[in-house]
Amino acid sequence: MTQAESTLVPSHRTWTITTTNGYTVSGYLPPWAEEDPSRIGVDPERLVIELDDLTHETTFGGQFMRLWPAAMDPGQDSVALAGSIRCSPHIGGDCAPHDPVVNIQMSGDLWLMNLDPPGVAEVAAKFHDFADLLLNKVAPELAAARADWAQHHPVRHPQHVDAVRCGNELPLSALGIPADGD
Repeated sequence: MTQAESTLVPSHRTWTITTTNGYTVSGYLPPWAEEDPSRIGVDPERLVIELDDLTHETTFGGQFMRLWPAAMDPGQDSVALAGSIRCSPHIGGDCAPHDPVVNIQMSGDLWLMNLDPPGVAEVAAKFHDFADLLLNKVAPELAAARADWAQHHPVRHPQHVDAVRCGNELPLSALGIPADGD
């Protein structure tokens, strides 16, 4: 049995919330849920809030990448493309889906939310297409562009790069360009 199949095996686990006056509510706890939301000693007036907050979730990894939020240099190492399977079965109104959905964190506070199985497949296809684009088009074009750059700009001037990055001006002679009259 694969790991994916084992997460679909029916579970007889349950969660239970018991109030201070002895009232008990319980429900199905999916095998994939990472935490048991059971509580004891809940104030009866907070029971509805506890049920609204009850969430079953399991996370799946992401990619650790250096990201550059707007105007932040040199960026920071952050997790991107992380996600979770999540279900909020008792939330009131239409605030959240009652069936399990996938949420994908693109980075920081940028998420793809409430994906049903066709939505997951659509995102996966787009990521696959994007990976294909990166591997088969962008990487070769980048290699060609770098080769062309190296051929036409054989001398790199790190002092100039550092000076420009810091907002300083350099004399043309520092770049190997004769000044007028030289």
